Amino acid sequence: MRTSLFLRLPTSTTAHYLWTHATQEGELLATGCSEINEINQLPAADTLIALAPTSSLLLTQAHIPTRQWQRVLQAVPYALEDDLAADVDTLHVAVAPHRHAETQVTAAVLSRDLLQHWLNTLNPLKITQLLPDVLAVPYVAESWSFMLLSDQLLIRTGYYQGFAIELEQVSVALSLALAEQENNPPQSLTLYCNAADSHPELIDQLKALNIPLTVQVVQPHVTALWAAFPLKMPTLNLLQGDYRQHTSHPLFMWRAWRMTATLMGLLIMVYLGSEWQGYQQQKNYHQQLTQDIETLYKNTFPDAQRIVNPRVQMEQRLRQLQASYGQQQTQTHFLPWLVRLSPFIKAVSGFLLTRLEYRNNQLELQLELASFEALETLKQQWQQQNMHIEIASAASNRQQRVEARLILRMQ
Repeated sequence: MRTSLFLRLPTSTTAHYLWTHATQEGELLATGCSEINEINQLPAADTLIALAPTSSLLLTQAHIPTRQWQRVLQAVPYALEDDLAADVDTLHVAVAPHRHAETQVTAAVLSRDLLQHWLNTLNPLKITQLLPDVLAVPYVAESWSFMLLSDQLLIRTGYYQGFAIELEQVSVALSLALAEQENNPPQSLTLYCNAADSHPELIDQLKALNIPLTVQVVQPHVTALWAAFPLKMPTLNLLQGDYRQHTSHPLFMWRAWRMTATLMGLLIMVYLGSEWQGYQQQKNYHQQLTQDIETLYKNTFPDAQRIVNPRVQMEQRLRQLQASYGQQQTQTHFLPWLVRLSPFIKAVSGFLLTRLEYRNNQLELQLELASFEALETLKQQWQQQNMHIEIASAASNRQQRVEARLILRMQ
């Protein structure tokens, strides 16, 4: 079971961390509040998402006419420069992954020093993402969502829009925000809060806006809403550019190694395909060879009824023939001749038998040899076996081989 830990960083007026531990399927495991010296004791999780106080940064929009993303990233800081009080070189600008409109991009701006301080503090935890906390408030189209924390009210006004205010500033801040959205006001309001701090005066102030209001009390704590955060949806991660985190999370590891894994997969498929093709060829060859052997066996021994192992059965048949002919008193068959001649035939290089005829206890062979010397050698060897050898003819052919006709008789 893979889990996520959501950790909200302290604001300028607080020193504690709010956290929620949940499964990545949205099941709440625990919520809590810890001091800075206790963050090493937080529950272990596969993904750690830190939530930066929106009051410490600026969510804004910039007009960037180009569609090339690298140019967008380069242009946004300078497009916002006139609206920022600090030097742009001291600020970090993170850009949302999707445009708000054709030429509008959303960006988050915060101090580089503050961002580095957060990263140094959280370094032992190996955070995966750092998001503005207002973007962890549930989003509903054409509606504004409010999350009441102990020190602030987070107000999400769009997918990448929102702000944070102190409770004392609610009336003034909402009046200004609604005036800016005069042409596109929210159709409904939703307030998420704890049972212990619902703040009736805040509810009255929201009702006074004359916009339908829904109040949802969240148990055991309002931060339990983070358990349902859509991890797979695009969001505005502040860790961009120089602050991009090198993580061992499986998703990021897969992205880094995707091309290598794809090439490896293709190589494996090619190798397996080649091996399978070779296996099929060998299988077909074996089947054809087995069929040829069985055909030869049937032609040699037409009376054979059942063939199990042609090679073994043929050897058994030949031994039987040898035994039966060896018991005969007269050598009236050519098989004993072959038994005596075959060892010498194997020893002669280039031997090719083209014709064999046995008649009247006389064996006539027509053959080809590599040379006259080979013919003479063969003749001498056979004579040593008590055979009378007559070379009826011998001549060279066009292939420079010797064609000979021999007549053999037993002495």
